[in-house]
Amino acid sequence: MNNSKKLIHDKYIEYVKSKNERNKKMYVTYDCLSSIHTALQRNRPVSCVRTINDCFYVVVRNMYSKKVEGFPISFQYQKSIDSLSMVYHTIIIDMSKKEDELCNIDTTSISNYVLLLPELGEFGYTNIDNMSLYYIIDSEWKELDRHLKFVSPKSPGTSY
Repeated sequence: MNNSKKLIHDKYIEYVKSKNERNKKMYVTYDCLSSIHTALQRNRPVSCVRTINDCFYVVVRNMYSKKVEGFPISFQYQKSIDSLSMVYHTIIIDMSKKEDELCNIDTTSISNYVLLLPELGEFGYTNIDNMSLYYIIDSEWKELDRHLKFVSPKSPGTSY
């Protein structure tokens, strides 16, 4: 390889490494399943990750290994506020699972970081049965629509 090609190759390798460094962990790692349950009960925002196969996981710390493990989570459309172009979902989570039933997550399979923002009501919960509704955005500022697909947000009254 001549010098100019090697220089270009080295710069490319440096760029890739710097890009990987910029993609730092941007999600919360919860200590245990009960801390997730507490966050949901208190109507707090929840952090999770989306994998390349469109599965969602709340990341839970494993005290005994360095593996990233997660608790599966899914969503169900509930309502839209058209004047704000906001779509709200309920969280579907199996709280009967135990710590030893967590799923291993390959960090290279994480495609996006996702934030679940609770709808704010006068007294906390905005839905019956003490369930919160959540507005869901990812690390690319896309929002989860009523068809459970991430789309770019739209301003109310626009046609783009």
